[in-house]
Amino acid sequence: MNSTDPQITTWEITLPDGTYIMDEIEWGYALTVSGIQLAQKRNRRTIMSGGTIEFVAVPENHEQNHRDLEELVQEWNRAQEKFMQTTQKREELYALYKRWLEEHLNGSVLSSLLFAAAKKGE
Repeated sequence: MNSTDPQITTWEITLPDGTYIMDEIEWGYALTVSGIQLAQKRNRRTIMSGGTIEFVAVPENHEQNHRDLEELVQEWNRAQEKFMQTTQKREELYALYKRWLEEHLNGSVLSSLLFAAAKKGE
């Protein structure tokens, strides 16, 4: 790596609420007490949410922060998948309930009220 050609590490994620986060860390050689070593020259976190853009410093514990945010997104996706499965199961059961009610209540006032209420809820 050339000292005039810095290395930039980037990391991006989109959160479930649509917030986009991009971290940029620029690395370069710096003179320290122990000699010349690779150090952060600049770090910037870009946060885009609701049409606004903010620039803040990347947190010092950025690696842990990245893992936490990725885990949050994965957890959200698992919860969303479970919700979709529950909704699909509910829709499948609704057809069975409706058939059973039609069969056993035979067009009585109660069944017509139940079906009218169910149509309003759709």
